[in-house]
Amino acid sequence: MPTFTPPTRGQSSSDHFWGRFQVQAGESVVKTDGVFTLTPVPWIGDLKGLTEGVEWFQGGRTYVVSDEVAQQLGADGFTVVPDLGYGEAPYGHQGYGL
Repeated sequence: MPTFTPPTRGQSSSDHFWGRFQVQAGESVVKTDGVFTLTPVPWIGDLKGLTEGVEWFQGGRTYVVSDEVAQQLGADGFTVVPDLGYGEAPYGHQGYGL
């Protein structure tokens, strides 16, 4: 099965000292009106009635998705890692040595 990890964005502070450091923050992807859109901080009302891992994806996680969801995510501009068979993935990643 393909995997999907929502994109991240760099966050930094305007503080004199801490502003030099940048932290990657995951952004959520929510299906709205049949289209997956980037929603950095979704409200609970945005997620009402939606299924996590199918219709919305929380930032900072990696999901195993169906082929249909993978195709729609790809069509909406998101990167999905295809299902790799035995020996096709880099060592330590899915598909290798399972």
